[in-house]
Amino acid sequence: MNKRNGLIFLILLTLFSLTGCDYAVNNQIAVVDLDKIAKQTGRTTDINKKIQQFIKEKEISLTQLRNDLQLKIKTERAKLSKKSSPKEKQNILTLTKKAGLQLRQTVSNAEREAKQLRLKYIQELRDDITPVAAKIANKQGMKMVMLKTASMMYVDDSVDITDMVITKLDMTASGE
Repeated sequence: MNKRNGLIFLILLTLFSLTGCDYAVNNQIAVVDLDKIAKQTGRTTDINKKIQQFIKEKEISLTQLRNDLQLKIKTERAKLSKKSSPKEKQNILTLTKKAGLQLRQTVSNAEREAKQLRLKYIQELRDDITPVAAKIANKQGMKMVMLKTASMMYVDDSVDITDMVITKLDMTASGE
């Protein structure tokens, strides 16, 4: 996502240089810091708690799966005897390998799901912030709102509406 924001920034920078920087000179672009908003409104904490709860649930189910697979392997090994055929012994090895693969796939899926969940919560935050930021920017005569990114080397405080967005969100949350 940072690469995409960086690309958008470069395109806008090129556009500004070709148009004489009208937008930048006239302060028609506002900037908001999503991370700062998330931290100061408590959303970072909420998102992290939800992700941690998700991870705990996945760890419990993964532990149960591991225990079930270990029991299955142990049960099959107990059936072996000194007279067991090489094929029967090979079946235990195959079962063990499949169990390991299943566990790794389950872990991989859980990690992917956790990342998707985090992205979902971040998108919900952006969706909540967008109308507030747009309203504030419009009142200030700005035509665009951009997210502050690491690729922005400098942002003048006069175009940063982050604190105003936080104040408005806090007022909305407290029912004012």
